[in-house]
Parts: sequence; structure tokens; C-alpha cells
Amino acid sequence: METSDLKSVYDRLLEILNDFDESYYDYSKGKNKKIRATASSKLKMLMRTAENLILMYPELIKLITAAPDAYSRSIVWNEFFLIKYFSGDMSEFLNKFNLHFFKHN
Repeated sequence: METSDLKSVYDRLLEILNDFDESYYDYSKGKNKKIRATASSKLKMLMRTAENLILMYPELIKLITAAPDAYSRSIVWNEFFLIKYFSGDMSEFLNKFNLHFFKHN
């Protein structure tokens, strides 16, 4: 992966995280069911977008699923894309991403 590709992927994932965090309030504290349902759909769409982007780069998958066995990697991957964990896990992943690909150069 080239540095320019890495930077654009990092920026896009950061944008997704920011959009996710903005929409999470409506998901959890929306005034009515329609607002919460709309926010839920948006959160799921953002997570799918992030997942599709990450799946394009095996190096990124390895950063997320750094576990000793296939079963553990599967659990880590599945939980990463749950609404209740996504914001925290994505923040942690972006820190690892930054350290792994940008800080060592």
C-alpha cells in the first residue's frame, strides 16, 4: 500500500467515525422511534462502508483482528462492527493505524 493510499483510507475512516459519533446521539436519545430508526440505519450504513473499505486491504484486517486463533479473530471482527462497540473500537484502530503506518516512517 502506498502512503497516499494509506492517507486517503485513514482520512475516510476518520470521516466515517466522526459521522458515526454525530449520529449516535439520535440513535440512543432520539425523541421518537422514527428518529432513532433513521439514525440506526445511518449508523449501520456507515459501519458497512467502513467494513467494505477495510476489506480491500488485508494489512488493515490484520490490525483489527490481531488474535492468536481464527475463532478469536472472528469474534473480534464481528464485535468491531456492532453499534455499541464501533466508536471505541474504530478510535483504537485508527490510533494503531496511525502508529503502524505513519509514525515509523
